[in-house]
Amino acid sequence: MKTSISAFRRFLRIASLAFLLLTCSTVALAQRPDMFPDLGLLRPDGAGGTTSGVVHALASQPDGKLLVAGEFTQTRDGVVRTHLLRLNGNGSLDPTFSVSITSGSRAVVRAIAVDADGIFIGGAFTHVGGQPRNGVAKIGFDGQVADWSPALGSGNDVFALALDATHVYVGGDITTADAFGLARLERASGDFDLDFYVPTQIFTATTPSAGNRGRVTALLRTDTDLIVGGYFRQIAGVERKSVARVSVTTPVVVGAYNPPISSGALDVAAFALDAESNALYVGGEFYSSGSQNHLVRTNATTGALDVSWIPQPAGKVYALALAGRQLYVGGNFLSATQQHLMRVAVASPGAIDASWQPLPDAMVRSLLYERGALRLHVGGAFVYADVDARNGLARYSMAGAQLLFRDGLEAGQ
Repeated sequence: MKTSISAFRRFLRIASLAFLLLTCSTVALAQRPDMFPDLGLLRPDGAGGTTSGVVHALASQPDGKLLVAGEFTQTRDGVVRTHLLRLNGNGSLDPTFSVSITSGSRAVVRAIAVDADGIFIGGAFTHVGGQPRNGVAKIGFDGQVADWSPALGSGNDVFALALDATHVYVGGDITTADAFGLARLERASGDFDLDFYVPTQIFTATTPSAGNRGRVTALLRTDTDLIVGGYFRQIAGVERKSVARVSVTTPVVVGAYNPPISSGALDVAAFALDAESNALYVGGEFYSSGSQNHLVRTNATTGALDVSWIPQPAGKVYALALAGRQLYVGGNFLSATQQHLMRVAVASPGAIDASWQPLPDAMVRSLLYERGALRLHVGGAFVYADVDARNGLARYSMAGAQLLFRDGLEAGQ
């Protein structure tokens, strides 16, 4: 009898421990944001007051500091930061970095590209650090504006940037030099590279025109070419529906990559490239011929769809961040069962992890995953992340999630 009672007690202890572990795991996955950063970014509301700021772009410096760009003018404590700021590694505001970015109307920074040479920003603005700069500028790590002033002209709105050793690629709503959506600038001088002629058009046309111009909102420079996304039906004279791979040599050659994006707004906004598996994840607002909504996994060479991978976000995808066997997806998802930031399994069928609940209350526009630190930075138009006020900028520690979902991978993959 005593043996039976002892065995029963052991069973109860094991069952209680299992329940505790399960409960703790659930709490760890239903993550609230980190304590820092918590800046309370604000912008003018047009009526003499302020409203929550919006973060459009995130980028990491070589020294690990984080650049944050968007539409904001100050923190809740009254510290002035106009559309660009820098965070220290611990999430605190860097007091040594402050750059004035202004416009005659409403300024915004939508893109950042960084390498060892400095910081490039793109958006809608007319002055940076008091110097005339239309839509694109270069800034040193000390916050000083570089003597690099491309003749982009007023009215050109920049949405995307990409870099290589000799050039800066600029995507947006661009008309200067008949670029029509995509231009290449010399890194040394800022001059337009007129040999790199890649006009985008909304409708197919023999002769490209400004009235028919497309818009480029996503760029990814690979080791061999440039991946271009946006809103267009033709690029460099070749029919492509809002996404293409083009050569960086001239004359420009449009690659074979041609995914069957077939209907919807046909707007591509985000990429994530898995070079190891030769897979390119494409996000935006579209439908594919395989009945996949807004997010597809394609063969990075041909564009063929992986029809077994079907996460089906319920709205436009604005940002993607690949972290090992998981893909973080940010956007504006109009469904009672989907939040604006999701974690999706890379393994088919691309299941959405319903147990991970960061709960931003409005759209997510940008993501940056720090592999070494196991942290996910999130920017967007949200005011709250779960119950915590964050005003467009939040950070999540992912170490617990990585351990719980190792799947045989090393932590940090």
